[in-house]
Parts: sequence; structure tokens; C-alpha cells
Amino acid sequence: MFKQIMAAVLIVSSLGATQAFAEGKIAVVDRQKAILGTVLAKNKLRELRESADFVANMKERDAAIAKVKDLYAKAQKEGPTMSKEGQTDLALKIQEKEADVKHAATKLQSAEQQLAREVLIQVNEKMMAVISDLVKEEGIGLLLEESVVLFADADSSITARVTEKLNTVQ
Repeated sequence: MFKQIMAAVLIVSSLGATQAFAEGKIAVVDRQKAILGTVLAKNKLRELRESADFVANMKERDAAIAKVKDLYAKAQKEGPTMSKEGQTDLALKIQEKEADVKHAATKLQSAEQQLAREVLIQVNEKMMAVISDLVKEEGIGLLLEESVVLFADADSSITARVTEKLNTVQ
């Protein structure tokens, strides 16, 4: 008797699922990727990377990386023959330069993240209108943010179409 009731429940629930699929398809979108893929975002990122401050920070980072490499080479070459004080001083210099590398890299990453936030805010309203239009055009009954979905095949993503439409409305 229990098996018959479970079979009936499964049949009824599968009919409901079929009806839901018939009413609209399910799609996913990565809104951040869609916006950052636009021509506007790419141009702004290129401008940022060519700006004097950004270039100076990159040079600072690259110089610190080169110094760290030199210090490591010195440690390998001269470390075994150095006094304990010399080894300690060299280790401190390496730590300081590694901190300089991290600091410069953090400045670069922060500048890029700030730019991304600005572009996201600037384009968000247009993006929502584009998404609304795509939902209507394609008969999407359920749209999910790609980052919260465990699995979705490539055909279910509308991210590229959102980017294309954003490029035409900007």
C-alpha cells in the first residue's frame, strides 16, 4: 500500500514539474561577468592600466619582485657561509621586500576592484532592463544567478547575450 501511495505522489509531482517547464524555461546569468565583458568596461580597464598611478604601482611591484629574486639568489649562494646574524638580516630583508610586493599588488587589485564596482553601478540599471527584455523574448520562467547554481549547461546561460545587448545600448 505504501509503495502505491509513493508511486502516486511521484507521478503527481512529475506532472507538476512538466507543467512548470512548459510555462517557461530556466536560465542562468552571471551579471558581473556580463557587465565586465562589455566594451565600456574593457575600455575603462585599459584606461586604468595605462594611467600614471597604475603604471607606477606596477613598476614598484616589479622592482620589489626583482629585489626579492636577487635576495633569494644571494641567500642560496652565500647563505651557507654567512654568519647567523647575516642570515637573519637577509631573511628580514626578504620579508620586507615580500611585504612591498604584497602592498603594491594590493594597490593594483584595489584599483581594478574599485573600477569594477563603479562600472557595475553605472551599468546596473541598463543591465536589469536588458535582462527583463531577454526574459520576455526567450520565455524564461526562472532566472538564477550563475554563482548559486551547482550545475547548468552552457546553453542555459544568457550571460553572453546580456553582454551583447548591453554593448548595443551603451
